[in-house]
Amino acid sequence: MKKTVGLTVVLLFAGLLAARAASAALIIDFEGSSGSLGGLGGFLDFGDYRFTVTGGVSPGAIVTNQSNIGVAGDTSLFALNNTEVTLSRVDSMLFDLLSFDIAGSFQGSPNRYASVVTATGGGASVFGVPLDGVYTSVEANLLAVSAVSFVPTVNLGGGVNNAEFTLDNLSVRASNAVPAPATLALMGLGLAGLGWKRRKA
Repeated sequence: MKKTVGLTVVLLFAGLLAARAASAALIIDFEGSSGSLGGLGGFLDFGDYRFTVTGGVSPGAIVTNQSNIGVAGDTSLFALNNTEVTLSRVDSMLFDLLSFDIAGSFQGSPNRYASVVTATGGGASVFGVPLDGVYTSVEANLLAVSAVSFVPTVNLGGGVNNAEFTLDNLSVRASNAVPAPATLALMGLGLAGLGWKRRKA
């Protein structure tokens, strides 16, 4: 009897730990990474998350630590030429975008920056304003979304290069709206064990 109770408690506890681990936030900071997403439809994966070029005028995006782009000494995702970038999960599961940092492109050239970048997911939107050489932190709280699109608005200067921005430090986590099958299985076994114990008693 004690062994059954002990095993049941262990299974329930393991299920709860798995659920908590699934909801832990991950920071995508691009450090140690580089590469080009290419043109329309191009993408780069960072663990379970994918950044895809989904629109723009002569669209393209790169991951770079070039010292005069974004914030000096930092690696970021640089969306150039009025590029729209979409964040999703590689496995197509729902996720939460909790926050992100946004900055301009080439330092000292604010005429190239998007006037505002709209991040939209699940029917909700938040806005970030790219600044020169510093990050603006945006509390997004876009929850249980399948994708988030970052869409720049061309600034008053107009022109192909006048809607650029950089992204960094995206705080994401797998959404708890749909528990992972392994978590459900562990918790189900624990609850089944409790039911079996009661029937025997």
